[in-house]
Amino acid sequence: MLADPMTLDEVTADAPAAPLALASEGERSGHERRFGIVYLLLGILAGVGVALALLFASGGERVASIGLSAVWSDFVPAGVTPFERRLNIGDRLGALYVGDDGHALVQIEPSHPYQVALDGSRVPIEFMVVNHLGIDGLPSRFREYRDGAQNLAVYNFCGPAASCSIAGAAYTADVDRLLRREALETALYTFAYSDVAVTVVVHMPPVTGQPAARVLMFRRSDLTAELDRPVTNTLSAIPPSASALAGSVEGKLVDDLTRPASYSFVVEQLPDGNAALSLSPTNGTPQQAA
Repeated sequence: MLADPMTLDEVTADAPAAPLALASEGERSGHERRFGIVYLLLGILAGVGVALALLFASGGERVASIGLSAVWSDFVPAGVTPFERRLNIGDRLGALYVGDDGHALVQIEPSHPYQVALDGSRVPIEFMVVNHLGIDGLPSRFREYRDGAQNLAVYNFCGPAASCSIAGAAYTADVDRLLRREALETALYTFAYSDVAVTVVVHMPPVTGQPAARVLMFRRSDLTAELDRPVTNTLSAIPPSASALAGSVEGKLVDDLTRPASYSFVVEQLPDGNAALSLSPTNGTPQQAA
């Protein structure tokens, strides 16, 4: 006689249990796949982090609004520290801007710490005071900078004559515009490749025989549109001659962006031996430029 068929429950109850090792191995295989994916993602993130670190170390800091994927300029200043990058910016742009004689108009010298000449010696600038007319039409002053702040970059434009000046006959209004273009481009590169710079001050060369008395002061907030697009959308890659810039569309743009940034200055001695730079807006080409 045939035995009664076994029910599914009976088969399940009487069948030998599957080896625990096999079940654990299956679970472990699933876990390993999941952990493998996690490790792969972590590896990718680590690689991206290393690439970004190398980018920043080589001077590739970008303005946040531009983003790392955007190409702001072909030239990327070299250097690990902001000051090293400013040196490289000065060397690069100083060689590009030349006069009719083929020589550089100025040497661009970053200043750190911020010092100016006073009574035959150089004194530290503790802060800048900007003078302007208030809403009521009365003179008003406010502080722009305090010594030690990392958000200020200062450059000296040193001409080829005595005391970093430019001879009066050579310092025409057209040459002054070209120098203001050079100052503007210096500020743009400084802002684009430093995420800490908020203000750039450029000391302009005086006419030979006259004291230095003018700076251009650029604020990052005033150049947001220019920093949001490649630099060649604002300024041509190769600077034009002074005469070619005059009367051109780019020349008008240079005037629009630099004349409001132009200030005359005097140095005020402070009781602690340091100095303050007192700035007054000129809103245009200096009188000494013919």
